Amino acid sequence: MPLMNELHLDRLSLEDRLLLVEEIWDSIVQTGQVVPLNQSQLQELQRRQMEHERQPEDVSAWDEIKAAALTRVSR
Repeated sequence: MPLMNELHLDRLSLEDRLLLVEEIWDSIVQTGQVVPLNQSQLQELQRRQMEHERQPEDVSAWDEIKAAALTRVSR
């Protein structure tokens, strides 16, 4: 049985599951361990970093991104 079902996480609302994902990710970051990246992930990260350095003003706040994503999903 998938862990989602076993822990009854599939019963949570979409918003609550997204909040849980955020909390899990934050807990991983707090361990101080490095998340291993494969080659394509590393290349994408480098590409995004270079793009940001070229256009540092072209950013969006997390709250805006999250709200837009939740709006798209709730349609």
